Amino acid sequence: MFYPFLVADPRTGLQYRLTDTGLAELSLAPVSTEWAPGWAIVDAPDPVWRESVANAPVETISAVSVALGDLVLATDDLRVPVAGSLQDGRARRHLDASIGLWRRLGDALPEGLAPVRHVLELPHGNSLIRCPWSRDRSTRLHLPRCGLCMRAWNKSLAQSPRPPKALPLRLEAG
Repeated sequence: MFYPFLVADPRTGLQYRLTDTGLAELSLAPVSTEWAPGWAIVDAPDPVWRESVANAPVETISAVSVALGDLVLATDDLRVPVAGSLQDGRARRHLDASIGLWRRLGDALPEGLAPVRHVLELPHGNSLIRCPWSRDRSTRLHLPRCGLCMRAWNKSLAQSPRPPKALPLRLEAG
């Protein structure tokens, strides 16, 4: 799995890629449910791919599992989506079948995504934030109060003639 979370330790400033295991430990995520779409496809095949499962089960399970994983990654909250206003046709039938399969799987997610969903649903909502001091803003997410942000923040406060009234005094790492 691709890990786009670049984090910085608030005490040392050490930057590293946060894995799903590390994210689960830091956020105290519950143990995830096993992701096994193959069994759900075989146990109750949707009419959309019933004949394909009968003729080529391994290939069909592989193709449907990949498509379902892509659907999961396409959502913004890693929850089962509601199909939009697609016209009735082949694409709509396949999307509905994939959504139905995901519903049958319950809370299961592909490997590594359960801790991400857990963090996205935390009540304070900012366990992973975009680093405003990053050069690559599209992929640098981190835990709040990272060392990089705090050093840059302290430097900007020291260079400004007067610190803004609403901001706290100098932030210190750790």
